[in-house]
Amino acid sequence: DRQMSCVSCHSMHNYESPSKLMAKEKPGDHQCIQCHDQSQYTEDVTLHTHHAADSEGSRCVNCHMPHTSYALFSAIRSHRVQSPAVRVGERGGRPNACNLCHLDQTKAWTAVTLQEWYGIDTPAVEGDEAEIAAGALWALKGDAAQRAVAAWHFGWNPAKKAAGNDWTLPILADLLIDRYAAVRYIAYETLRATPEFKDLKYDFDGPVDQRASVRASVLAKWHIATEHERHDSSALSRLLLEPGRKRAGTEIKRLLENQDQRPISIVE
Repeated sequence: DRQMSCVSCHSMHNYESPSKLMAKEKPGDHQCIQCHDQSQYTEDVTLHTHHAADSEGSRCVNCHMPHTSYALFSAIRSHRVQSPAVRVGERGGRPNACNLCHLDQTKAWTAVTLQEWYGIDTPAVEGDEAEIAAGALWALKGDAAQRAVAAWHFGWNPAKKAAGNDWTLPILADLLIDRYAAVRYIAYETLRATPEFKDLKYDFDGPVDQRASVRASVLAKWHIATEHERHDSSALSRLLLEPGRKRAGTEIKRLLENQDQRPISIVE
């Protein structure tokens, strides 16, 4: 009687929206607390989530069923329900839930936080994963699926609120010339959702030189913007930025040269 099934969350007829078929009678966290009814998940949720009760960080699905799958030119929620884990160094691994919101933090930061909050053993985190923001690593060095998922999350409102988005715009520009059309399309859509690029014209399947030209125009516009987020010196390095609104070109080039370019099938 406590077994989880499709109808634990979905309804074919009494749904909120035809796009996701979420059952009307089970909004939000109710899908989870209909079984997990202990007080730490219902009344004292902040003791469990360590986030404000009304924040996205306290929504069950954002930690236990994050958007780690690709479909329909976007990232969608995985139905492999799990607790957050860093999965350090796992080539081709699914991005961890924490860094899908905190894109601007490193995997090392996540490992320490999970240990402090939940007593999870801290794995050894070294090299790029200890020094560069996870969102940037997935977008520039990851495989095609990771790049697509990262590009989508750069435009996801909870992530933009937690991590900011000014630093992600030049990375999205780089993805406009990605090898995979799906990655290019998602990057374009994310850019278009940003006020300064809402009128951006770009053909994700057009000639290479035209795509490169649009990338250059996005970078130029980002560089001369008068209003932008300010980052302290400790954050600049992990965000692949340098003082004076410059990009860490040498590091970015290295990451792109070491990008996981194994051919993969991104299926719907």
